[in-house]
Amino acid sequence: MLGDIYGNRLFSQNLLSYSDIASSTHSSLTSSPIKQFLHQLWKVVTVKGSKTVEEPEFPDQPVQNINVEIHNVDRFYPLRYISSITEPMRKRYEEPTDITSSDLLFNPFSHGLSSIVFSYKKSTYLKLGASDNYNDMFEDAQIYKYGLCMKRARSNILLAMNYSSKIYLKLSDYFKHGKAPLSVLVHHVMLYEYYPEEFQDVLWSATQFHVMHQVRLNRASLLQARACYQKLGDIRMYFIDPADMYVPPDSLNWLIICTKDFQGLIQLKRTMDAKKLFQRRSKHLTLAQFATSSSDLSWLCMMLSIGRNARALPIHGYLSAKKVLYPSIIPDNVFCMRQVDSVLFKEIHSIHQFLEFQGRLFMDLQDCQTFHREYEIYHCYRTGKPLYESYEEKARGDDPFVMRSYPKMNFEVSINSNKDIIEKYKQVFEYKRNSLLRPVLVGNGQKAS
Repeated sequence: MLGDIYGNRLFSQNLLSYSDIASSTHSSLTSSPIKQFLHQLWKVVTVKGSKTVEEPEFPDQPVQNINVEIHNVDRFYPLRYISSITEPMRKRYEEPTDITSSDLLFNPFSHGLSSIVFSYKKSTYLKLGASDNYNDMFEDAQIYKYGLCMKRARSNILLAMNYSSKIYLKLSDYFKHGKAPLSVLVHHVMLYEYYPEEFQDVLWSATQFHVMHQVRLNRASLLQARACYQKLGDIRMYFIDPADMYVPPDSLNWLIICTKDFQGLIQLKRTMDAKKLFQRRSKHLTLAQFATSSSDLSWLCMMLSIGRNARALPIHGYLSAKKVLYPSIIPDNVFCMRQVDSVLFKEIHSIHQFLEFQGRLFMDLQDCQTFHREYEIYHCYRTGKPLYESYEEKARGDDPFVMRSYPKMNFEVSINSNKDIIEKYKQVFEYKRNSLLRPVLVGNGQKAS
């Protein structure tokens, strides 16, 4: 395996805080630190040798002389069962207060992409590789460092925005109105740290529309929408389904994101402690009071504890495993969604080096236009009403992003009565219903979904 183990010394003891181990027997979520130390069922060990960590030139190149391993991730608790939620808090939501070993869920991961995000010497690292076992990775797994070439990428993306100002202006309009498909939104969200503050606000606006759409589908809560409007935490975490978040039974310093085809372990910056949210001087007290369940409270606690390590999470791999982004399981790039984004980390000597990146931006714009047209058709199909109140005027106008197929149609007649249109776009509707709008099935049994 890349990054061999050179010794037996720990990188840092804060990788696993023994005082945060919840239980040695899984009979409860409270136990003495001595018992917690003697019996560990879940641990992450990071070791190093005498050699220094060799940093590569670019972020997509692996790091040498560093390694991290996982053991015993076979069972875990759902995120809502974190031990820092006290019994009085649970009683407030009329939820059971006794958490036993029967609440442990078996790891659903079978094969696919496996990742570990951890910190070392104030830097964030990502171990990424394929696996068919939740306790191990294949030998070709690599470790990458996040944050390399940061200044160069920021200057290059400003240069790209200058050369493609019209495309970015149109993309911003789609983002602000929530009319961008998920693939385009995730593409630019994964470049969030490199964009200027003005475009970061645009990405937050698009993410707010995405979260509100999840609320309407009962995949997210209003607390998460409020947190998104306040720009709380890392923007990438709003694309992770809370039902896929778990915590190990013996640590509150790690978060597990797990599905059948994806497993991600993230080291948190701070220990999750829900009691701190209700302290008098807590600046998040008002937001915490909007929690309607322990799931909301646990999610909020996690968002405040994860820190900047979420930047290295391969959310494109997670969404790919959920089959809502694109079919590939192993992403082409590590910290970016598209391979052409790697040009941002290189020295730019000519505008011709940006041609492929500009072409990808143009394709993103085309995807937004297609998504906007399909959204209008889908809206008319579901409601029998036009998307706009003055739709005929819009269709005859100069707006190139609005359908012009029906400039003289009488929208007083229900579109559902037009069988030709229904048959023509039947495949589009079925795709939306079965793929993009399908509900997330959360199992109630011992096997997590």
